[in-house]
Amino acid sequence: MCIRDSNNLGILHAKKGDMERAAEYFDKSGVTNGRTVDDDIAYLQNVGNLTVELDNKALELKKERLDLTLESYGRRHEKYANALHDIGICYANLENFADALLYLNECEKIRKELFGEFHPSYLQLWFHLAEVYYNQEKYTDSWREVGKINLGLSKAKLQRDDPFFIEVEKFQKFLPARPTSAR
Repeated sequence: MCIRDSNNLGILHAKKGDMERAAEYFDKSGVTNGRTVDDDIAYLQNVGNLTVELDNKALELKKERLDLTLESYGRRHEKYANALHDIGICYANLENFADALLYLNECEKIRKELFGEFHPSYLQLWFHLAEVYYNQEKYTDSWREVGKINLGLSKAKLQRDDPFFIEVEKFQKFLPARPTSAR
């Protein structure tokens, strides 16, 4: 069985909820010399996702992925921005909101450098920023991010029945009344 097959079987077992078998296959496909950097990055991402229940281990793996991505692609690359985004979410899951914001904001800066002012990749990022601010009870900041999302949704021309659009609408219902300064 080749390394990629083991990794793919690990993903399938993880989706079925069999984390023990998933870990076994991910372990078989572990990072080894002679593979491509993209394989190593995918492996680290999958193992990081698998171990999200073990948040500190997931964070460690996501940081390893960040280092490998930086070394391989440099700071001005979408894969590096994506790795920052994942670490920010991991910190948010750990309720370490200050570090979550550091990584998510750095991701946003890099995406702006790469893609300009608006790009579909911002929508998910702004949503996670809104959630972090919400969890800190910084509702004005959360509404500011929701405003960016709504503007981005109109620029992306997403339909009201798009799953992301629906998710944003649901999130807005949880926010306290919008402050007048955020309108």
